[in-house]
Amino acid sequence: MPKIQLKLMAALAALVAVTVLASGYVAERALRARELGLIERSLGERSELVRELVAGIPFEPASTAQLDERARRAAAAAEARVTLLASDGSVVADSDVDPADLVRVENHGDRKEVRAALEGRVESSTRRSETVGRRLLYLAVPLEPGRGVVRLAVNLEEVEAAVADLR
Repeated sequence: MPKIQLKLMAALAALVAVTVLASGYVAERALRARELGLIERSLGERSELVRELVAGIPFEPASTAQLDERARRAAAAAEARVTLLASDGSVVADSDVDPADLVRVENHGDRKEVRAALEGRVESSTRRSETVGRRLLYLAVPLEPGRGVVRLAVNLEEVEAAVADLR
């Protein structure tokens, strides 16, 4: 086989490899974005249920037992982790944290989605939870001004598994 044919075949093989890798990368990003968008919309709808469940309950230490019970019920109904935060960013209830352990949970006021919700905006973010040790998608929604924030979170393992299957 002449050298020119070998060079041409090598160039063609390289072009095919680059095309396959590029299309795989684009497909992976599109799948991840679509799945995250669907999850965010679903969390937004579920957050309305949680807001209704906690309506009228003050986000203060005296209401911790009642808020904890509502957070756990809401988490079961919403199939998501539910965190209730006071207007200063302190956690007053969390479906994944025992009420006695809340004193050890750090203030969440510096978290991107919580800051936005405290300013009256709905916001989401994705990161590893230091509290429960998993990668989560968070969505925080404001309550009435000065009252606090409802934050829902879902584990992203299923999305990551779908992306891994695509790869």
